[in-house]
Amino acid sequence: MISRVLLHSSIIFLLISCVSASDGWDDFANNLATDLAPLITLFGEQITKQFLSESISILDDFIFCLAPLGVITAVVSAIRVYGNSSLRAFIGRGQEDPGTAERELLSCVSDSTAEVFSKFGVSRIIGKPAILEVVVTKSKQADGSSQVTLRTVTQASGLKGAENPADYSPNLMLNKGIKRRSRFLFYAAAQFGVLLQLGIIVYAALTVFMWPDTFRKNGNRAASYAFPFFVSGTLLLSIGMFSCAWLIERSSCKRYYKFDQKSSIYWIQPGGQEIGDQVYEAFAGKSDNRLEYVRSVRSWVHPEQNYRKFIHLVLVVCCSMTGFIFQFIGLRGLHSSVILGQLGSTMLMTVVRTALRTERINESDNLLINERALISSYQQELDWFTFHLLELKSFNVRYETYQDEGSNQDLVKIAIDTRVSHGGHTNLRHSLVVLEFR
Repeated sequence: MISRVLLHSSIIFLLISCVSASDGWDDFANNLATDLAPLITLFGEQITKQFLSESISILDDFIFCLAPLGVITAVVSAIRVYGNSSLRAFIGRGQEDPGTAERELLSCVSDSTAEVFSKFGVSRIIGKPAILEVVVTKSKQADGSSQVTLRTVTQASGLKGAENPADYSPNLMLNKGIKRRSRFLFYAAAQFGVLLQLGIIVYAALTVFMWPDTFRKNGNRAASYAFPFFVSGTLLLSIGMFSCAWLIERSSCKRYYKFDQKSSIYWIQPGGQEIGDQVYEAFAGKSDNRLEYVRSVRSWVHPEQNYRKFIHLVLVVCCSMTGFIFQFIGLRGLHSSVILGQLGSTMLMTVVRTALRTERINESDNLLINERALISSYQQELDWFTFHLLELKSFNVRYETYQDEGSNQDLVKIAIDTRVSHGGHTNLRHSLVVLEFR
């Protein structure tokens, strides 16, 4: 309690000190922006990495470059993914395992990077877990019965022989981990970001050219260099951030598989898998009414293009950092309300970008959540999967003996009766003879 009071008192003292020591609105706004800078850097790194690792299109890259957050993180991330060993050493990543950057910044899976279901969602790990991925299609037959067809993703899309499904771990994050939002929301976010950034530029122009005497900087009109530096810096920074996001996003190849009919995709993860120093529980996920599957794999550039990659990356880094410096110089010469407006637009666009992918799976999406006793002791995830697909309630093994009319020999028949639960009643579905011998 005492420590909390001291903390609150210290915060109030600092705020009062900033306001009392300032000379009007300009000093207060500059101190506010300066005090928020460490917090923005602290929280911007992980948010930036998360958005970059989930970007799968140019539209995502464009949204990222509007009023961007985490400029240094974006530049460093582009060098980690796209740069050569010399550039990575320049940022202190010369000895970094390529799989680490792939796991943190890309959406793909590979021989070293995979995705697993954890208690709080989908986690990207280094390793290759055992996960069953199957496309289930149910169709009605002429006699009224239903037929269940199990296929791989490539078989369901009709691309036979295109690839070996065993070569890839399932892309859980893109197909199940993040609940898909309408494409309209992404276009709306992009338009909102453009209008927001243009609005700040127009407002800055009004303070400089329309009402220069009203919006003064330290008692004087805004410096002549301020607005050109602000506009050119904002443009260069947006281009640089788009290029960084594009380089990272293009480092993985996205393939879209179209299904011939609406199907369900199941992912069965056996429990008790020890990967690294963690043990992952059993998980069964399902995605209904799917006509498309997204697979992201690592794309590699031919060694002959390494020099071109180096030049391209250097230009992107220079464009980003020059834009950031120009924008900063321009903002310092403009009225303080423009500084707060740019800061507010950055924070607002950060919220918009994050909101596009906030709906994610959690523990309640595990179909095995009520089957702990079955899977924890006996590891019967596939048995549960069979019961679930065929809607079986139970089965019974019958042992019968009868006499063959032709040879008058005694025969033994073993059959399995499966029962299905429908409408609260358990009815006999069919009897299957699995073994018959003398």
